[in-house]
Amino acid sequence: MKVNFVSENSTQFSDRVIETLRDLSDDVTVHVFPTEKIIQEVWESSDLIVWDWCKTGLQKLTSMPKRCPIVAMGKAGDILPRLEYTCIRERCRFRGVPMNIDHCTTYRTIPAIDWDKIDLLLFESPHLLDEFEDLFPFVKCSKHIVLHRNFRYETKTDLSLVAALVCRISVEKDIQFAIETFRELPEWKLIIQGPINGDSSDEWMDKTYYASLRENAPMNVRFVPWGNSYATYREASIILSTSVSEGIASSVMEGMAMGCFPVIRNWPGARQCYPYANVVETPVAMTQALREWEALSLPEKLLISNNAIQAIREDVHKGGENPQLFVSLIKGVVDCFS
Repeated sequence: MKVNFVSENSTQFSDRVIETLRDLSDDVTVHVFPTEKIIQEVWESSDLIVWDWCKTGLQKLTSMPKRCPIVAMGKAGDILPRLEYTCIRERCRFRGVPMNIDHCTTYRTIPAIDWDKIDLLLFESPHLLDEFEDLFPFVKCSKHIVLHRNFRYETKTDLSLVAALVCRISVEKDIQFAIETFRELPEWKLIIQGPINGDSSDEWMDKTYYASLRENAPMNVRFVPWGNSYATYREASIILSTSVSEGIASSVMEGMAMGCFPVIRNWPGARQCYPYANVVETPVAMTQALREWEALSLPEKLLISNNAIQAIREDVHKGGENPQLFVSLIKGVVDCFS
């Protein structure tokens, strides 16, 4: 079976999908940033097409006669106008240009795709699927929730007063929200992992703003560069998310798998994605949540830590540790087409 995997960029998510596809077939070709020529070649040569994005090129692909099964992956900003809008707003803020709503293309691209030619559309979480179906009820192809991650699990034996915020400083990752919290918690330590000295490729990342935050942060806030996130999760007892708008916040899942208890801001879908988290509205509420954690005994904290690990292990739409669900869905569309 000849499988073509088409992606807009390489991510942990896409790398794991490719790995699983290669378990299914010895003949997997990966394409990044598809040109019209590549789309034509993919169309001509495939027994299965897996499209890791719902914008770039998918309209072109589905304008051609169908030759094989097509699986599309709905990730976040490519399928939901709310998330795309937030991304564009941050990019415009960084560039110092006015926000132009016409740049938000989701409302145009989703209807332009011939969804009758898509066999399966995969989502990362229930709230993404719910919002998509509410906005685009005309999309009738089969839909399913599967998050394909490969987590590292570690059980903690000690839980110190350390929190971690692992982020790309984009899509309004409001670091100031966390910093305000930790001004009131001098005995705690906050680790912020992200780009340092301009080592981020994110074009919308406001490096000046980020540098200002670093210069004015309290002494108990430590900024560390991108690298080994698992070392950060290992040191922390709390994993934070301070975004105002998210797809699913993978750092929260990764931190929970390492035994960190999640304290997250109330972005749309937060309570649905993370029912085990302490969801907060303000820095004051986050301070209170961390004070309550601090007051627990070590056995109580270890129980909560282990429950966080178990929640990720057992919750299919968040864990995805076992690729069998993804494999069975792919095999299903191939068998139906055959």
